[in-house]
Amino acid sequence: MAARWLVCVGALWWLACPSPLRRPESQDVVVTGTVTWGGFERRADPLEGAVVTLSNARATRSATSLPSGNFRVSVPAPAVQPGVFSVWAPGFAPEVRPLTVGPKTELQLSVALEPLEAMDCDDARCTTALGDVQWLGAPSGAVAKALALAAPPVLPMSGGVLASVALEVEPDTALSGELRVRLPRSTWTAVADVKADSGVLEVALAALEPSGQAWTQTGVALLRTELGVPIAETELSAIRRGAFAAGVVASVPVSRRAVLGLFGAAQPTGCLEGSVSIDGAPTEGVTVVASGVASSATDGTGAVCLQVPVSVQLPPAPLQYAGVVYQSIDLPTAMQEGVCGSGCRALGALTVRPEAIAPSTACKVTARVVDAADGPVTGAVVIAMDDGLTGATFAALCGRLGTRCTLTGSTDASGQVALVVPVQTGLLVSAKSQTMAVQAFGSTRRAGCPAEPVTVRLTRGRELVSATAQFVGPAISWAPPAVAFGLTVERAGGTAWQLTSTTGFSPPLVFGQVPSGAVAEVPASGGAMSGDAVTVSFGSVRPTGLVVFGSASAARE
Repeated sequence: MAARWLVCVGALWWLACPSPLRRPESQDVVVTGTVTWGGFERRADPLEGAVVTLSNARATRSATSLPSGNFRVSVPAPAVQPGVFSVWAPGFAPEVRPLTVGPKTELQLSVALEPLEAMDCDDARCTTALGDVQWLGAPSGAVAKALALAAPPVLPMSGGVLASVALEVEPDTALSGELRVRLPRSTWTAVADVKADSGVLEVALAALEPSGQAWTQTGVALLRTELGVPIAETELSAIRRGAFAAGVVASVPVSRRAVLGLFGAAQPTGCLEGSVSIDGAPTEGVTVVASGVASSATDGTGAVCLQVPVSVQLPPAPLQYAGVVYQSIDLPTAMQEGVCGSGCRALGALTVRPEAIAPSTACKVTARVVDAADGPVTGAVVIAMDDGLTGATFAALCGRLGTRCTLTGSTDASGQVALVVPVQTGLLVSAKSQTMAVQAFGSTRRAGCPAEPVTVRLTRGRELVSATAQFVGPAISWAPPAVAFGLTVERAGGTAWQLTSTTGFSPPLVFGQVPSGAVAEVPASGGAMSGDAVTVSFGSVRPTGLVVFGSASAARE
């Protein structure tokens, strides 16, 4: 003992002394962390009662988050193998993450659960604020919550996720009607028709039940335009090119409580392989905590492999060992398909050192919010947070009540706001803006504490078209002359004329004359008559992704 101590304090101590790194205390897979509120109103508040589940081929174990939001859960693991970490709580969208981990893997995985939005129900229709989830044919007195997920669960399925929605319907509410779920424009390139030659487009539908660990395919979902018209198979090419202005919405069954996923074409998968050592020795249980793919841990030889999408640049990934977070590494892009052991791109030889522990800091962040045209947005509400922080780290940086930090604020005339945010591994900055005509949201992620201003572009939302229609003689017009995608003329006894379009049409129109690009769903009945009433509908999606909605009506003069 005395001889070893002399070596440790001598000039060559680093060659003979054990590393001061914390070491795993268990042979099991152990996950600890804090569950907090997401959203804008109560972000970073601890969330009690969430069910945290960790599973692999050997076992499934669950724990419940404490009043502090803290939890600890573990499962035995004889070798590195696929598993799932999930957090579910009533009234919130779940967090579900795939893991490929094994013995001596200790992880700190804190999560923020996004609260579901109470749907506004009126006249057999319930809808979220942005209309990205709608319940048509809802029973009288229906009570439901829903949320379109910005980051759907990444779990094995024969295809990529096009859109996903979390839904809760009160027990005494009947499950009549159907849901309409909007597909974000950014996913249209992966739309795939699962029933060829049916005449209409349909995509795969799957469900993830409460505390579920895998998608279960439940059927198919019909694709419609924003105005509810079934989309023909001939439009698939235009959708994939992003040249389909009428929007893409899926019809799905109503569930009591579940996460529903719509799936498109499978994305080619490659892999990254490397190794991790400590003090020159291969080390088991070091995890590459990646975003959007399964986080993977080293095996007994120190080897690690991540399955990743081909040609997709993933964000930097922190390393974790024995529950300690180390600084992030850059992940190379897989340029070809491959599986672990064959055709993988080299991740390199990685080393974990004490000086590489990821620092925690109260980060001064300047956020700049812009619209689709890069113009500054005044009065936008901005919130920023590192949702991976434990409650203890948050309290150390911001104080027990959080008063030393400023997580949220509103932008000034230049579209900017200054915040003070606790950061260790990364930063999520979200913004929303609401006026009489436009509701828009956006978010962006950054690794670590950004030195430069962070730009948040509002890419998700909808714009109300307020127009005035006129119906004089046979002529139908509206102002401003926004592009319309539907028109209906009603008269006593039924519909006298109805048009739909996937490309749009502009005023003026003449009753009975079908404009280019439109289809007469109901042919004109005779000529325009006194008492006829026209409704022009504007449901579409701009190239920026903003949804346009609204209508204009007039009686024939």
